[in-house]
Amino acid sequence: MNAPETAIGARRILFVDDEPFVLTGIRRSIMALTDEWELHFANSGAEALEMCDRTRFDLIVTDARMPVMEGAELLQRLRDRPDTAEIPTIMLTGYAEESLRRKAIEAGVIEFLNKPIDTDELVIRLRNVLRLKSIADELRRRNEEVVESS
Repeated sequence: MNAPETAIGARRILFVDDEPFVLTGIRRSIMALTDEWELHFANSGAEALEMCDRTRFDLIVTDARMPVMEGAELLQRLRDRPDTAEIPTIMLTGYAEESLRRKAIEAGVIEFLNKPIDTDELVIRLRNVLRLKSIADELRRRNEEVVESS
């Protein structure tokens, strides 16, 4: 299933956390950047997957510990889908468990952020990951052009 392309302009970021106050805090702390980013919020892994059916995201930020579907499982499911396999991910965690971090790394997480979230660090990491995604997208586009012209 192919999600719609991202419109030119704001980058779409999906935040996933089962705690509404965390999502509200993120929304409030980076609201001033809505001209730069289009922010979306999901309360569970299942809701995030449904949202990915309708919208193409440039970045997904997910909590590590959620009921029913933990962050690492969500990331693995995203990696298993062709339309979401390349979306970079950041994991939020209040835990320093080595096994949790290993599962997340195996599922393709790019960055970890500890809770409580420092807004300045969050913004820097979001920008860095989106910058890397832009470079990867450009390389992919150029590679496709080379293949087509061959």
